[in-house]
Amino acid sequence: WAGSLLDRLDHRRALIGTNATSAALALLLASLTASGAIRVWMVFAIAVANGFVLAFDQPARQLYVVELVGRERVQSAVGLFEVIMNASRVLGPAVGGAMIATLGVAACFYANAVAFALPLFVLLRFRPQGRAVLPVAGAAIREGLRYVRGSPAIVACLLIAGASGMVFNLGVALPVLASRTFGLGGGGYGALMAVFGAGALPGGYAAARSGGEPSGRLIRRLCLLTAAAVLAVACAPNVVLGFLFMALVGFSSIWLIALANALVQLQPEPNLRGRVMGLWTTMLPG
Repeated sequence: WAGSLLDRLDHRRALIGTNATSAALALLLASLTASGAIRVWMVFAIAVANGFVLAFDQPARQLYVVELVGRERVQSAVGLFEVIMNASRVLGPAVGGAMIATLGVAACFYANAVAFALPLFVLLRFRPQGRAVLPVAGAAIREGLRYVRGSPAIVACLLIAGASGMVFNLGVALPVLASRTFGLGGGGYGALMAVFGAGALPGGYAAARSGGEPSGRLIRRLCLLTAAAVLAVACAPNVVLGFLFMALVGFSSIWLIALANALVQLQPEPNLRGRVMGLWTTMLPG
């Protein structure tokens, strides 16, 4: 539904709205934590509100990439975006842990709120050439679903996104892997996250260097490599091999998802792209 609405909205203005709302929610969470008034139900309520915001923000970000760089540079732009995002997987746990130890939990939430200032500044100042906002009929969602069903390449990429969504849910599987399988504590969990991010950096760079239209053959090979790497982590007999294979998962999965993302962005007509990317971000949250 959010994707169908984005087909009728200016993507830059939508991103300004989602970033401002996310900053306000982060500031609310920080203030409640600092005052000691925070309760579990409040955390859940803010998480639900963030979910509604991300339903618009994630596909809008994907759509905005095409407007910024043009079709011929989408694959490189998506690859570089993955490099930056996964650099945060390496740096984020270290910075966050240091802030919690020295400044407290509330300071992390305040820092999160302040972090939205930079993208808001860029969005307000940088105005790419406007796109024509096309009208969308009332049956917009059904039309988008019909289009996807008739596009085997997009269906395949959506299935890849669904499987990859389980890989990228690192906060669910990795704590158990670190503690119960490898006998590590919280530091081990953070290290596994960092190793995944370290492997993802060259994966995103490889996607950025690929250039041109994404290759279905390469996407298939990367899909098989990612599956093999995940199974290798599951069967790793010791910590060292577990860390090594986790880096391989980061490398192959990010390269895979960046190419699949670019393919899904480039295939649809402009008036359908919002609905298709809405489905993509539903299958691949985060």
